[in-house]
Amino acid sequence: MQRKIIVSIILIGSFLTLGAGLATLLVVTKPQPHKVEQNHAPLLVSAVTVNPQTIIEPIVGYATARADRYARLSAQVAGEIVEIVNNLKIGDKVKKGQPLIHIDTKEYEHILARAKSTLEAIKAQKAQLDVEEQNLNRLISIAKNEMAIAEREYERVKNLHSRDMAPRREYDLAHLAFERTRRELQSLENSKALLPEKRAQLAANIINSQAEVKLAQLNLNRCTIAAPFNGKVNNLHVEVGEHVSMGRELLTILDPGIIEVPIELPASVRPRVKVGTKCMLTVDSIEGATWTGYVKRIGPSASESTRTFELFVEVDNTKQTHELIPGYFVRATIEGPTLENVMIVPRGSIQQNHVFVHQEGKAYSRNIIVKRNLRERSIVAGLDQGSVIITSNLDALYEGAPVRLGGSTGKLEGKTAINSERDSITEMK
Repeated sequence: MQRKIIVSIILIGSFLTLGAGLATLLVVTKPQPHKVEQNHAPLLVSAVTVNPQTIIEPIVGYATARADRYARLSAQVAGEIVEIVNNLKIGDKVKKGQPLIHIDTKEYEHILARAKSTLEAIKAQKAQLDVEEQNLNRLISIAKNEMAIAEREYERVKNLHSRDMAPRREYDLAHLAFERTRRELQSLENSKALLPEKRAQLAANIINSQAEVKLAQLNLNRCTIAAPFNGKVNNLHVEVGEHVSMGRELLTILDPGIIEVPIELPASVRPRVKVGTKCMLTVDSIEGATWTGYVKRIGPSASESTRTFELFVEVDNTKQTHELIPGYFVRATIEGPTLENVMIVPRGSIQQNHVFVHQEGKAYSRNIIVKRNLRERSIVAGLDQGSVIITSNLDALYEGAPVRLGGSTGKLEGKTAINSERDSITEMK
C-alpha cells in the first residue's frame, strides 16, 4: 500500500514538472508584437498677434437722463381754477412769463382793496399830524409873545407894588395873567413833544399797512401761474372749475434743450475723469441713436455706503441729430486717460494669470500680470512684442501641445474710447 502511494506521488510530481517546462517554453518562444509609435494630430486653434499700442481708455456708467431745468408749479393761494390758458395740453410749448393757469381773483382783489384803504387812512392821519404840528408851532409862537407881554406887565406892576404905587389887586391880576400865559405855552409845548411818538407810531402803521398791501398784491398776482422759463408742459394735474388748496401741484414744465445725466462711478476711477471730457450716450433699445455730451460737474465727495461718486454729463439737444428725452436710461461712455505702449489681449484668453502663446507649431504657457480689465480685453504685462496669443480650445492645451492656426492670425488693434466702447470698456465693479 505504501508503495502505491509513493509511486503516485512521484508520477504527480513528474507531470507537474513537465507542465511547467512546457509553459516556460511557450512563453519564451512567443512572437513579440510590432511596436508602432503613435503621432497626435496638431490641435486647430485661433490666435491674435499683440503689439504695444496707444488707446484712449473708455469709462462706462449707466444713468437716467433728466432735464437740466425742471419746475413743479404749485398753487401759492387757494381758490377755484377759472381758466387753463389756450386749453393747454401735455407737450405744448410755453415761453417764459406766459400765463398758463388762472385762479379766481375776487377774494384777493377785496383783500387788496381793504389793505390799500387802511394804508390811505393811516397816511391821512400822518398828514393831519403834520397840520397839527404846524398849528402848534404857530400857537406856541403866539403864546410866547403873550407870555413876554404878560411878563413885562407883571414886572412893571410888581415894581410899582413894591413902592406902594399899585394896589395889591392890580399886582395879583398881573401875576395871574403871567402864570396863565406860561401854563398855556407849557401845554402847547407838551402837546408838541408828543408828536414824535405819534409820528413814529403812524410810521410803523404805514410800514405794516404797506406790507399788507404788498402781500395782498402778491397773492393777487399768484392767482396767475406763469411759465418760469421756455419749455414744454410735462404734466397737467388740474381742470377748470376745480378748487385747489395752497401747495397743490398744478403742472410740471421742463426745458428739453439741455439734458443732464447724473452718473454714479466707482471711486477708483475718480482720478481718471475730469470736467470737459467728451462722452457718448446710447440707449440699448434704440439702435443707431447716439448723443454727444461733456462732463459738466463732478461730485466733490464719495458715498460711504456704495463707494461711488457722482459725475454729471450735459447734453445740448440743439446740437444733436435726435433729441435725448428725459427719462431715457442711457449708457454713457466717457473718454478716460490715454494709455501709451500697452499690451492688450482678449480677456477670454487669460487663464489664472497665464496665456498660451504659439511658437513653431506648439503651445507654451506664459505668466502675465493683469494691470487693468476692460470689458472684453485686458491690459497686461509680461509678453514680448509680436506674441501670438491662442484664443480658442484653451481647455485642451498643455505645455508643448502641438497646434496649428486656423486661417490667418489676427491683429489686436488699438481703438479709441468712442469707437470701441463695445470692445474696450472699463468695468464698473
